[in-house]
Amino acid sequence: MKLRNLFLASLAICTMASCSKDEDGPSIPQEVDAYLSIAAVPGDLVAKASEKGEEELGETKEQVVNTLTAFVFKAGETDAPITDESLQTFVISKTVAIGTSEVGDSKDAIVGKVGDERTITAIKGIHVKVAAPEGATTTSKTQFKVVLVANCKDLSATSVKDLKTKLTPDILSFGGVGTSYLPMSSEPLTINSLTPYTTEKHIQNWFNGDSQTPVTIENGTDNTGATTVGTAATLIRAISRVQIESLNTNFQGQYKGATFTVDAIYLVNVRATETIMRQENADAIYYRGGLQDYTVLDKLIDENSVSKTEPCSLWKKYTENNILSSSPNATFNTFKSYINVNSPNGLTGSQTRLIIAGDLKLQNGTAMGRKYFHIPLKDVGDAGNVVNNKIYKITATITGEGNPEPDQILDNACINFTITVANWQVVDQTEEDIN
Repeated sequence: MKLRNLFLASLAICTMASCSKDEDGPSIPQEVDAYLSIAAVPGDLVAKASEKGEEELGETKEQVVNTLTAFVFKAGETDAPITDESLQTFVISKTVAIGTSEVGDSKDAIVGKVGDERTITAIKGIHVKVAAPEGATTTSKTQFKVVLVANCKDLSATSVKDLKTKLTPDILSFGGVGTSYLPMSSEPLTINSLTPYTTEKHIQNWFNGDSQTPVTIENGTDNTGATTVGTAATLIRAISRVQIESLNTNFQGQYKGATFTVDAIYLVNVRATETIMRQENADAIYYRGGLQDYTVLDKLIDENSVSKTEPCSLWKKYTENNILSSSPNATFNTFKSYINVNSPNGLTGSQTRLIIAGDLKLQNGTAMGRKYFHIPLKDVGDAGNVVNNKIYKITATITGEGNPEPDQILDNACINFTITVANWQVVDQTEEDIN
């Protein structure tokens, strides 16, 4: 009986103590809600005057953001940031896409136009939990890393480091130039000092470029304001383009008056994929246009590369208007293809090359047989590397006999060429509210 009374007395004391603590007032929440929005602008080639003064228009689909995903990772606090990307862990992702319900509501996206194509220009209302502001401050100390990925679906990642290993779709899936939306991504964006969202103030935090502190706007009684403020994040393509600007001949000496009939133009040593963060995937296979079989001689073509012919943008056959002369032939300006980052290092990897194949005939009618001319692709000042978000424009003049085999370069295989490497430029977009 005494034990029972002692137990009841103890329980009463604990109950009283609990009530006393509650009367001190409600505890301060450790985390509160905040909303983040980011405007995004892809780098595009549009209405850019060339050296000769003409305007050069980019392909519409190369400029469009058809789907946009924001990956948000926790990166510590402003006074204790996490710098190890493997420890910057996944918090949330949000995807908006043209033609789906997500962009039918102004709380999710803002949409503009490139030509007749709709393009996403901002992703809105990314819901995150942040540490409650301390003391008299109105912003949170929680720090995030955010990466935007465009035109790539069904991605997931556990950390920033993990996201950087994710790969683009296979290069062959893009088809011809201008027929597909191209993969793009931003650099990891550092964002902190978010202002929480409350029932009294419906705050939207807009990314503000190099500043880690967002621009905040109050959306009245809801969270659907369509205004964009701050500075847009730049999206960079995880792909490049190669195209022929001009092909002609200038035969001299014993070859003067000769003709060269182009049979095919194709690319070799094209990486199948790269990372969505625009790094080489050294484990990816190489593709080569055409060339079902060839004799390995100078090892200019990767021996393990996979042959791809038509229909494939890496390979183009020519059967009409395909005779080269001293004047450029516009027929070959139709050769355009996409290529991935390729950075061969020493004996590892093979340089991406464009090969021109055809038949050489002397002025007296003597057939010299099938000949091949190589044009290695590389960035300006670089030792044989293809980088991303570039346009490689080739101007070439054939002056000699060429090579009798595709995997061979002889001293008299004369072709003079220049490669102009141009950046895709930022496009001027017309924005409209999607309501």
